[in-house]
This record gives sequence, C-alpha cells and structure tokens, in this order.
Amino acid sequence: MSLRARPLSLCASLAWFALTLPGLAHVDAVRMSLAQLFLESEIVVLARIEAVADRNLGEEGQQELLEVVTATVVEQFKGEPAPQVDFFLDAHGPAHYQAGDIAVLFLEKPGGQHPLSRYVAQGKLDYISQQVRNTEHIVATPELADYQWLLGTYSESLSGRAPSDISQTKESILLRMLDSASPALVESALIDWQNTGAGLRFDDRNIKDLIAITREDGRPINLRLAILRTMASQQLVGPEAWDALFAQNSGQELVSVIRSTRGFENNYFAPALQALLDSPSEPVAETAARSLGHPVYRGSEAAVGTLLESDSQRLNYAAIAALIGISSQRSQTILQEAGRDHPDEKVRRQIDARLGLQD
Repeated sequence: MSLRARPLSLCASLAWFALTLPGLAHVDAVRMSLAQLFLESEIVVLARIEAVADRNLGEEGQQELLEVVTATVVEQFKGEPAPQVDFFLDAHGPAHYQAGDIAVLFLEKPGGQHPLSRYVAQGKLDYISQQVRNTEHIVATPELADYQWLLGTYSESLSGRAPSDISQTKESILLRMLDSASPALVESALIDWQNTGAGLRFDDRNIKDLIAITREDGRPINLRLAILRTMASQQLVGPEAWDALFAQNSGQELVSVIRSTRGFENNYFAPALQALLDSPSEPVAETAARSLGHPVYRGSEAAVGTLLESDSQRLNYAAIAALIGISSQRSQTILQEAGRDHPDEKVRRQIDARLGLQD
C-alpha cells in the first residue's frame, strides 16, 4: 500500500489520534499527545516568552500575587487572533518557562466557576494553562520546522480547508513525527501510536523507514527502543529487528537494549544474551542473566549457572533470579547444588529463600 494511495481527511485524522486518549484534569506527558492538547485548547500559539513574574491582581488595594507568564505570539494555529498572551499556570507542579524560550502554548479561558474567571472578565488576565512541569513544548531551532508543519496540519484539520498535501495520511504524519529531531514530538507520536493499537496500516516501505530510525546512533536509545517495541507489539517486526542494536551498542545503551527484550521473550535472543554473560561489564552481564529468566530460555541453564561461580555477589544473585525464572528441572538442580555447596553464606540463604517461595 502506497502512502499516496489514501488521501487524508485531516479533521478526521486529528480526532482519530486524539480521541483514542483518555481525558485528564491536567496535562500528563505520559498520556497526552500534541493532538489531544491541540483539540482541548482554546488557543494554540508558537510564542516567545517575554517574562515570568508575580503580578498583583488584587482589588481595592488588596495584594493578591499570581505568577503570570507574558508571551509574544510568533505564529498562531488555533483561536482568536492574539498578538500577545498573558496566562496563569494553573496546575499542580506547573510548567516552567524562562524569558527567551520559544514554546508552543496550549491555553484556555477559565470557566465561569473557576476562581480566576473574574480576572479575565476584568481584563487582567487572558488565559490559563494546565500544563505541568516537564510537559513544556519548548522548541529548539532545529525542531522548529517540524512543529510548524505539524501544528499547521492540525490547524488545517479543524478549519475544513483542503489539505495542503493530499498525500498526507495518518501513517505519514506519524512517521514524520517519529523521524523528528524533537524528542517531545517523537514521544507524542508514540503516545498516539500506542493508544491507537492496530489502527494504523504501515506498508513495507514504512516499516523499513521505522527500522532505520531505530538504528540511528544520534537518537536517544530510549526512544529508538520505544519505537522498536511498539512495532514488535503490533507484529510489524520479529526479534531479528534487535540484531543491529545488539551489535552497535555498548555500556548503558546496551543494557537498555537487553532490557527491551523483556516482554518479547523469544529463543531467538538466547545466543546473544548467553554471549553477554561473559561481558567484562558487570551491569551488562547482570542484565543479560536476568533477561534470560524466562521458561522460553530453557537450555540456557548451564550458561547462566556459570555466574554462580563468579566472585561478584551481584552476578550470583542475577544467576539465581534467572534460574528461578527459567523454572526447569535442570535449573532447580543447579540451584539446589549451589544452595548446598556455594562458598558465600548470603548466596546460599538467597537460594534457600527463593526455592522456598516455590514450595
């Protein structure tokens, strides 16, 4: 299926992304995507933060200080035209802005029952923002074009205008976001993708493009692995898609790669994980051992058991956990023998305790 074979109804696409997500009282970076923020806000602007300062909004000489953010609008994508906005950060653990930041702001007017609504009526305040800390979409220069493109696409979707690019599909929008230099846009795309489940239809070319993203060294390993795991959960790739990541990473990044196989246990991973048991890096060896702790890795008992001979108590404990997880007669025998003969009393007690939980 070609990306150009399916014209996009942009409005339907935006709603389709956003309506798969639960509504929340406050913005949650883990659960809220840019599409959801866009739909729920009254005004969406790309703006330069001018000041963050306490402002006295009290009446008749009373002092009532609130921290108000003032921003100059650079580009507007939703709402009544506003060259400048003043807003109050109305959230627990509110978002954090500094003068000079370029940020995408998602704002709304407080409802009639809101304690701040009277300030809007009095012209002292324009909007409120319910965004919390770490959900600020502060935009670096290399990310600007992607944000402008995506927000412009969402704006078109709500306006009813004909799409500027009729080749855009839900899949192509998501791919552009996942390929962005902005980690925040990648995370937003992952939220949409994971919540829509199998609702997207990627062709072979799309899948190759996604796999290529997972192999780009310059990208954060956690985002690359999130893309890979999402693909695997939707059966778009098999365990062989991890091969390049095992080969090209080391240190803490390799630890992350190993951990990412959990939940996707497959005997295909056994040779790579067994080889890493001999790693000179203790964290790598430990993580490999613990990841082998699943019945699908029966046949790995002897390799894991060698870590019981290590001078490292950390590796001893990893071996115990793995053998318990493999849960075979062979792993049981290895543990019983070590529980009787191991030179470290703490390791023997740990084995007795773990075996006791199985009784």
